[in-house]
Amino acid sequence: MRDGMSPLHYCTDSLSLSLIPPNIVPVWHYGTRHLSKTTKKFGCLTETKDVEFQELNTKFTSCEKITANLLADVCKYRDNVTALLNHQAEFGIVLAEVYDPSIGMPNGEVTPRRVQTAPESVQAVDDFQAVMREMRDILLPEVDKLEMAVVRPLTELQNNMKLIRKTIIKRDHKMVDYDRFRISLKKLQDKKDRTLSDEKQIYKLESQLEVATADYEGLNGLLREELPGFFYYKTQLMEPIFHTFYYLQLRIYNIMLDRLGPLSGNGYFDLSRDVVQGYEARKPDTLATVESVEIITKRSAAA
Repeated sequence: MRDGMSPLHYCTDSLSLSLIPPNIVPVWHYGTRHLSKTTKKFGCLTETKDVEFQELNTKFTSCEKITANLLADVCKYRDNVTALLNHQAEFGIVLAEVYDPSIGMPNGEVTPRRVQTAPESVQAVDDFQAVMREMRDILLPEVDKLEMAVVRPLTELQNNMKLIRKTIIKRDHKMVDYDRFRISLKKLQDKKDRTLSDEKQIYKLESQLEVATADYEGLNGLLREELPGFFYYKTQLMEPIFHTFYYLQLRIYNIMLDRLGPLSGNGYFDLSRDVVQGYEARKPDTLATVESVEIITKRSAAA
């Protein structure tokens, strides 16, 4: 790998430039290349089939799916973690308002609560708010690293694969033209009583077949020659992307555990249960109070 080049740039640079763009390349170099062709019968007609290329195309299709799925998963993870951090930081502000020892009135007056909030509860909320704010400020820059180290290289790789796919599609179209001219010419050549018009048509088809053969064999040979190299460099690119994604996730989870662990020491936050289990465990303690609230009782009866 040349100095100063990323794996992706080296990957795309190492491929023939004529593989990536959909333009037709000079075909003279591949005109005499032997193709391992078999035939697929449709009645009395045959369709060209290149087993080696079909295997490469199947592998390339698999690479397209893997790349698209990985990119979608990384973007989903990035967006979900960002939303989680922002939500928890905002939720800390809401909790601080709920547990505020004083109640704000519309006219600006402040009225003490009828039942004073326990100092321990106020402290727990303050701790939660501080931890959520700290986690957001620390982790959002870590999440942003995914964009540069993972999302952008995968997006560039996917864009290059789309260009290669265009070349494959063009190759398939050229194969259709090749088969059409070849089969039409074979029919006329096998005709017993050919007319002058048939001879003219044969001459025309021979010329068209020569061009179609050169176009098809040129693109087919180019893809068979270059795709194995693309697969190698794609592997060289994917390995650091997987490692980067894994270790970024590991760092994010470790920071979360390191910051959330001390919260469980005050008895207000039980990290040993999931959300549903924690809710069900505390529900009996508050159920009687909730049911005694008049506005909730009226709404339940109306429903």
